[in-house]
Amino acid sequence: MRSGFRSRPTRAGAPVSAVRTGVVCLGLFLGTIALFSRSLNFGFINYDDPSYVTDNPHVQGGLSWAGLRWAFAGRTDYWHPLTWLSHMADWELYRDNAPGHHLTSILWHAVNAVLVFLLMRRLTGGFWTSALCAALFAWHPLRVESVVWITERKDVMSGFFFLLTLWAYVAYADRRAAGKPARARYALALAAFAGGLMCKPVIVALPGVLLLLDFWPLRRLALRAGHAPGGAAMSASGAATTPSHQPLMTLLLEKVPFFILSAIIAAVTVLMQVDVGAFTLNVPLAGRIANAIVSVPRYLGKFIWPFDLTVVYAHPGTWPTVAVIAAGLLVLAITGVAGWLFWSAERRQP
Repeated sequence: MRSGFRSRPTRAGAPVSAVRTGVVCLGLFLGTIALFSRSLNFGFINYDDPSYVTDNPHVQGGLSWAGLRWAFAGRTDYWHPLTWLSHMADWELYRDNAPGHHLTSILWHAVNAVLVFLLMRRLTGGFWTSALCAALFAWHPLRVESVVWITERKDVMSGFFFLLTLWAYVAYADRRAAGKPARARYALALAAFAGGLMCKPVIVALPGVLLLLDFWPLRRLALRAGHAPGGAAMSASGAATTPSHQPLMTLLLEKVPFFILSAIIAAVTVLMQVDVGAFTLNVPLAGRIANAIVSVPRYLGKFIWPFDLTVVYAHPGTWPTVAVIAAGLLVLAITGVAGWLFWSAERRQP
């Protein structure tokens, strides 16, 4: 894996790609602010904003020791203390001036746009492809809810820590591959993950993402259990690979601290929601699995044709069997095509 940076200097002495990277980062940051600046004219809404900000005495108390204790130990629907502290800081700065609260969310999202570009470029080495992916992520209509709805500050904050975790993990993997000390990078990745969980528990699935990165594009997974002389893993073709390749069990054990954090936060979230009587849909397990299967192509549909978007989509109670089967087949087909493209590319490697 290479970062793709060039060393050819400009007349000013700076590498060409460093200047180009800076321009793209600035364009993504300012472009995101400009696109979402319309929300600075919006106010609070009556859906969750009162309980989170405008009618919340703990948030309106601002940053204080009492507020800090409540953020970490208060009775709420989610355990996301960093999100609460963010709202408290905003109230200290802006009081009930909604544009200020909107501005904070916009800035978080603008930083995320830059992080997506830098992360994608580091993972793939593709410059303009990474820039396009970052712009699509940052400016797609599906991001409006997370950025414009003040209550959803937890989305943009957890997204920041999600991306920071991936960045630190890639740095850790790079140093491991180079035979250099990597504990600090691993600790940073784990700390960033903990920070993300303290913003929104939805990122509990991130350890699975790390395992996927081990497979591709980091290529840390040894495709065979056997090892060549000197400790190098054996590839599927029987050729010795780099010492960075690890057996699956080693990579799984490496993720144990991440999985433990996920399990703790998942349990805490369920217990807190039961305790406060948060909204739950009385749907049996089979119905929830069916809904999860159908939701994947539905989300892809909204990505391609982002119309009729809403905060809550009504659950039909039960999905038709034909719809569930069709959605499952579509997911399998997309997965199969992705796998075929990957292995085709692998066979073309020298």
